[in-house]
Amino acid sequence: AARCASAPLVFKEKVSSAESAAPGYGEPAKEEKEKGSVSIRELSVSGGLEKKTAAAIIQKHLQDIHRCYLKTGNQGEAAVEFIVGSDGRVKSIKLVPDNKRNDDTYKCFTDGIMKWRFPVSAGMKNTTVTVTFYFNAV
Repeated sequence: AARCASAPLVFKEKVSSAESAAPGYGEPAKEEKEKGSVSIRELSVSGGLEKKTAAAIIQKHLQDIHRCYLKTGNQGEAAVEFIVGSDGRVKSIKLVPDNKRNDDTYKCFTDGIMKWRFPVSAGMKNTTVTVTFYFNAV
């Protein structure tokens, strides 16, 4: 399993042009008003997709996770594990450990992540992705 714990991926609703994202992961999504930020604390990928590929798709959708935190009024850390099928579609998702601290946040994560699309994997293998998101309301 490849793990990425170096520079976190960050989504902030307000990003200055001088601010850069984690190397190799592109720029954070930009919005007008700052309402906190979501970052990826840890990322583990095993199976058919490369870590870099999975990270790019997650980076593209960090604003979805950010909206979940804003919508439910929660902050802090949540780890999720999901299986990406060889066809690039998310097949299942669960909180890690499997405790639903906040059902609304969990449902929002599930609804959003199940819509994400990844590339077809090499060798037609499923991929297990475990990611820890952190929301800072400041």
